[in-house]
Amino acid sequence: MKAIIMLLLLTGLWNSTPPKDVTGKWQVDHVDISGSTMKMSEQEKAMMIKTLKTVFLNAVFDFNANHHFYITPAVKSMPKGDWEYNPEKGIIRIKEVNNTGTIMLINVVEKDGSTVFEMVETQLVLKVHRKS
Repeated sequence: MKAIIMLLLLTGLWNSTPPKDVTGKWQVDHVDISGSTMKMSEQEKAMMIKTLKTVFLNAVFDFNANHHFYITPAVKSMPKGDWEYNPEKGIIRIKEVNNTGTIMLINVVEKDGSTVFEMVETQLVLKVHRKS
């Protein structure tokens, strides 16, 4: 059943197009980790979802024009970063300031008037809207 749901989700993502530009502030409206394939009990998964919602719900991803990246409110474990965007692939790469190492990859999907940030490593899906 999970495989079918994941296939439907991925098929839906492939049929969408990434935005041409992600510069600006994006506020998180919804947090979802239900598609995650992480091996954990239902209790652990519920705790993870609660923690992630606390951290990310209403957070603002700020992709400055000078390519500096911030999250508000600040996530303590997130170092200050720079960002780059590949509009053909819809991938945002966040890296440490003055470093080539990747902190996070975000798959950006725009479909039916909504924008979704999918955190590639964790399969965390954030429904967002552009604030500015």
